[in-house]
Amino acid sequence: MKLSKPHFEKLVFELRYAKGHLYLDRCGETLIQIEQKLPQWIPQEINPSGGLLANLDKDISFRFDSYRLGATQENPKTTTDFQEHVAPLIDIVCKNLLLSEFIRIGVRFFFLFPATSTEHAEEMVRQLNFFNISPNLKETCGPTITVQRHIVIFENKNEGRRVEIGGVRREHGKLASKLLEVEPRLLPKGQREALSRRIQDTKRHEEDPRFAMQLDIDNYERQPESFNFRAFIERHEEFIRDKFFKLLGGAKW
Repeated sequence: MKLSKPHFEKLVFELRYAKGHLYLDRCGETLIQIEQKLPQWIPQEINPSGGLLANLDKDISFRFDSYRLGATQENPKTTTDFQEHVAPLIDIVCKNLLLSEFIRIGVRFFFLFPATSTEHAEEMVRQLNFFNISPNLKETCGPTITVQRHIVIFENKNEGRRVEIGGVRREHGKLASKLLEVEPRLLPKGQREALSRRIQDTKRHEEDPRFAMQLDIDNYERQPESFNFRAFIERHEEFIRDKFFKLLGGAKW
């Protein structure tokens, strides 16, 4: 079965760190610096358990606390905007919290391969032939498998990849709930327009239900001595684009 061109559904980055206790003392100072240097980021929920910011125009959310920082972008076209807008935030947070000891760094890519129905999506998963079901299991439980979702974790020393594949049915478009908490009248003009575009995009998704085979690849490294955010994203994007997608019958990203 030839797979259709995938839809890049979501991109997620996370950095876990030790000794982030300065969050409680420097959260406010960190947010002031971000507002001064990066006005495209709008502060959302800020409390002792974490700080949340949103870039409405690029549909990216960013959160940081005493233990981790992370960013999520919905429906990216490429990783370029994500790298450009998230990298400065990471620099500011790491410098303000004096972070130097890292526990885990990871980047997660979600793709949807469009299908015409739930049955079509499940057939796509089966025809990949990545995972063999034991004949004894089928004989015991029943001859027909109607739904399957597979999760496998591969590791090599301190690096790993978690791969999840399965059929999905998406009934409604998505709009981050935190964006809906923003008072449009309090936003700068450009940000009001960005929020309006996000809402319109969501309405279009609601009118177009999506059946798909979902591919979720989480790439991570434990106990990194240091990291380069952009290089880390690009390295794993290259792996997926040039190596993993070849296993999908030459599907093009």
